[in-house]
Amino acid sequence: MTVADGTVVEFENLDHSDVMLISDYPFSQLLGSELTFDIEMDKVGTFYYWDESAPLDKGEIIVTGTPNPITTTAPTTTTTLMTTTPSSSTSSITVTLNAGGFQLNSVTIERGGSITFVNGTSGAVDLSSEQDEAISATVSTGQSATFIFTTPGTLQIDASTGAACTIKVT
Repeated sequence: MTVADGTVVEFENLDHSDVMLISDYPFSQLLGSELTFDIEMDKVGTFYYWDESAPLDKGEIIVTGTPNPITTTAPTTTTTLMTTTPSSSTSSITVTLNAGGFQLNSVTIERGGSITFVNGTSGAVDLSSEQDEAISATVSTGQSATFIFTTPGTLQIDASTGAACTIKVT
């Protein structure tokens, strides 16, 4: 996953047991079941993180010097799929991208709300938006990227798989 210098990365433990999160950033954090840990990535470079019980299964965070107003999320263990009615307005939602496309093709979210896109495909996926160049992330299989929407309007999130999701921010 690539993020800009100053981006807050949130690690979320969706497993039913505690996880010891280790990184060469450096940080280590005992993360209880269904809890989160946020850290501001303010050093440019490539850093790795892993669950202490699975040290060979590492995630990668590349911190660039380019400003980027998104928050990116990388789960430490398993991913929980959540469903939400597309027409409902909400402040936080999770949308999964599978081989057949996005779980929801259209989402309405309140201004200041966030959408977490989970990659349920078998390979890395690039997410972007022509309407907002700040929305850009490469998401590995099983990982996610969270975008916070602060400007009302409509935009489209495109995946490198060809799938698209329309976002209406109210």
